[in-house]
Amino acid sequence: MRVLAIETIDRHRVVGAVLDESGHAGREVHDSSVDRALPPLLSELVAGGGLDAVVVAVGPGSYTGVRAGMAAAAGIAQAASIPLFGVGALEVVAWGAPAAAAHIHAVIDAGRGGLYVADYRREAGRLVADRGPRRVEAAGHLPPAGALVAALPPVPAAVAATAIAGDPVTALVGAARAAIRGASLDLATLRPLEVADAAGSADRRV
Repeated sequence: MRVLAIETIDRHRVVGAVLDESGHAGREVHDSSVDRALPPLLSELVAGGGLDAVVVAVGPGSYTGVRAGMAAAAGIAQAASIPLFGVGALEVVAWGAPAAAAHIHAVIDAGRGGLYVADYRREAGRLVADRGPRRVEAAGHLPPAGALVAALPPVPAAVAATAIAGDPVTALVGAARAAIRGASLDLATLRPLEVADAAGSADRRV
């Protein structure tokens, strides 16, 4: 099964990979806007054709970046009549953590002094969510005791001293392999994952 995976949770970084049973090839493009970096990267990755599925990170993250990635993924899946799978951005981050980490606190910059966070544990080679995505204030935020703090570059300043920065391509590939074991998305109802803040309002980062 040949799978295209796309991650655009940061509006200044794009990660793409093609994977199959024998391995993967991928690349990260940073310091460039998603709308400029994504089309040439996708052209490069799909040049060989023969895709069987597409996986895309659905958020939370940059609202602009996530929407661009999801639109591109949906277009490729629809044009090729292949299934589209979604994976949470924080799960992608967690897959970038060292394999020895039993408990993982995944972190993404939410802007405006906030963080998106979620907690996972490893179980028989899988990641199981202990507590789902949520937005917290960065000031004074403490991860669960004993958990490894995981992030992807650029690491949020609030956790720079404690977080382990994973490789974005490795993280995306791990998340994609897990995602294709689940149910595919309905293109008619496709939308980014929005995370409520402490007041219960949907939080969107431009």
